[in-house]
Amino acid sequence: FTSLCCCAFYAMVISGCSRKQADFAKLRRLEGCWLMHACEKGDIVEQWIWVNDSLLKGKGMRVSGADTSITEYLEIQWSGKDIFYVPAVADQNDGKPVFFKLTAFSDDGYQFENPNHDFPSRIDYQLKGNDSLTVTISGNIKNEFREIDFKFRKINAN
Repeated sequence: FTSLCCCAFYAMVISGCSRKQADFAKLRRLEGCWLMHACEKGDIVEQWIWVNDSLLKGKGMRVSGADTSITEYLEIQWSGKDIFYVPAVADQNDGKPVFFKLTAFSDDGYQFENPNHDFPSRIDYQLKGNDSLTVTISGNIKNEFREIDFKFRKINAN
């Protein structure tokens, strides 16, 4: 009986690891450069690079004419048993990274949450086909629920 329990436990651990690895691998669809034509302040770009089977690195940028400024550094990382979306914005949270845990996913969508963060407390990535991405940030600002959509188009493969 003891060896049967050990085998069952081992199988659960192995299947849990491979499941998370399979979930993380789905995030590779984000790899590349995504553009959102924005207002007079310039366009918004998210660029993602697949580093390895547990790390996707990115950056958010604002592009206005020939000027490009980085607005945030991004990571999606598989750490232990969880997957996290980790932005670091220079003028927010003292420039320190904030961790949002993956709470829901599908082949085309990923939902990350941090209920202790002021705004946003939730970040959703929704892919449509191979070249359309909507990022929705949501949460409360001054006790009022807010939701902001960013609609991107893929402009190249990396």
